Amino acid sequence: MQNYHIIEVVYIPPTATLPERIKIHSPRFKEGFYINYNDYEHDHTLNIAIKDLKLKGFEIIGYGQRSHGWNIISTTFKPFKQS
Repeated sequence: MQNYHIIEVVYIPPTATLPERIKIHSPRFKEGFYINYNDYEHDHTLNIAIKDLKLKGFEIIGYGQRSHGWNIISTTFKPFKQS
């Protein structure tokens, strides 16, 4: 059976002090990072996350919707900080 790296993606709306953001989190490596949503021309949250992960060298093979975001499925097993 194949093992995959599940990466969580959540849209975070703006607050009084912070702009809208996208949170990308890896439960496997217990780390994550934020993408400033306004740096993109209002593309879909999932598309932005996939593009960013691909630029970091992650091979994306699929995704699934959750109640509060998405799970991206990758065959790449490495922490974000090394990307």
